[in-house]
This record gives sequence, C-alpha cells and structure tokens, in this order.
Amino acid sequence: MRCARGGPGDGAATGTAPTELFGRREQTAVLDGLLSQARGGSGGALVVWGEPGIGKSALLRHVYGQAADFVRLSHSATRPESDLAFAGLHGLLRPLADGDAGCELS
Repeated sequence: MRCARGGPGDGAATGTAPTELFGRREQTAVLDGLLSQARGGSGGALVVWGEPGIGKSALLRHVYGQAADFVRLSHSATRPESDLAFAGLHGLLRPLADGDAGCELS
C-alpha cells in the first residue's frame, strides 16, 4: 500500500523538513531506532504518555516526518467521539475505505 497523503503538522504538507527537538535527543533516537527496525522488517510498539504540554505531540510529529517512506495515517478525535466504540479506529481507516486518501492498495 502506498499513500501520498501527509498528516497535520508532519512537515510533508508544507515541504519543510522536520526540525530537531531541543533536549529530546534520547527520545528521538529511540523513535528513529524503531523506524529503522521497521524498515528492516521487525515490528515494534511504543507508548507515549505524560502530562499535557510536555511535548508528546512534538515527538509524534518527529516520527511522522521521519517516516515519509511509510504509509502514515493520522486522526484527531473529538470529545464527543470518546463515547463511541471504535470511533478513533473508524476515523483513522475511513480514508482508505473511501479511496479518498490518495492510497494505492497493492
């Protein structure tokens, strides 16, 4: 599957390169390592959690920008969706089902 569509704030939409995150070299190295393993065929997962405002979204934008060679999907949920089972998953995958994400299934 190939997808030409970028996500919000990933740098791809504006054509700008992702910027280095100040003081986050260790965290970005871990994230970049997971991407490197994925490129080599090994899967992995990582939970990103913490208090509001500590830079979780910035770390996710870093990964999104570094993963231009991957299929990248994103979805921003709304508060009313929190009561609906699988609403986030639906929002994430709907563009693939509708064929409007610029994705080519192969």
